[in-house]
Amino acid sequence: KKSRLYILIEKPLLKTEWYLDGKEFDFKVPYFDDYDTFREGDIIIIGGKTGTGKGHISMNMIKQFHEQGIVPAYYSSENGARFKQIALSLGLVEGDFVWDHFFNPESLWLNDNKVTIIDWLMPKDFANTDKLFGHFAEQMWKNKGLLIVFVQLRDNGDFFAKDLIEQFGSWNCKFFYDDDMGKTSHFNVTKIREVKPHMPRYPK
Repeated sequence: KKSRLYILIEKPLLKTEWYLDGKEFDFKVPYFDDYDTFREGDIIIIGGKTGTGKGHISMNMIKQFHEQGIVPAYYSSENGARFKQIALSLGLVEGDFVWDHFFNPESLWLNDNKVTIIDWLMPKDFANTDKLFGHFAEQMWKNKGLLIVFVQLRDNGDFFAKDLIEQFGSWNCKFFYDDDMGKTSHFNVTKIREVKPHMPRYPK
């Protein structure tokens, strides 16, 4: 008890078994699988500026997961469900993924899906970014799933609350167009937790 507040104290459930925790996924993560080893509970963080196609990347990832027999969960914070035009253009149909709108990430509880995509995440208070990602990290550890989170970048290309974000992702990167027409693009990787052998540490 602190003043008039009560804080829940959790007693750890100590175990001796650890071999089966953090198993490597038996599917390929689109775009990034050649470089990083992804395990149960991992979080991928992808930053992009306004209007740089975060919805297009989301739907392309969903298409590639669907082709592997996975039904991802897609959470959209954009009004109008504009992702549906992108999904249709890629040949996706209803049932290939599940989805819902969300506008209050602090209260979002993720379902037990193997793959979850949040497009995009805007904390109410960037000072609490670490608490928000901690909230998701705990859920991912319990669900043994994979979480892909799209976040906004500043005009200068930096993450908002960079120091608070960087610690949570097993793969962190930024998405940029190479030209004004948006014909070519690349991921600028800022963190790889478990790089695969013989691969560059930070591939472009």
